[in-house]
Amino acid sequence: MAAYRSFCAEAPDLVILDLQLADVDGLSLLKLMRGNPDLEKVPTVLVTLSTNWNMVAIALDAGVDHFL
Repeated sequence: MAAYRSFCAEAPDLVILDLQLADVDGLSLLKLMRGNPDLEKVPTVLVTLSTNWNMVAIALDAGVDHFL
């Protein structure tokens, strides 16, 4: 969860996530960010090759700002 620790140390201007990241899935990272007052407003973009539209809908409901 190195990305989340890095974000907590210094909030990024933008986060680009994939549903299938190496050490954590993008949806879990998004939920952690949205639960942190210092990171909840950071814009996020979900980029994925997944065809699981249910997961994309869940990510949109969880607060991802854009989807590609």
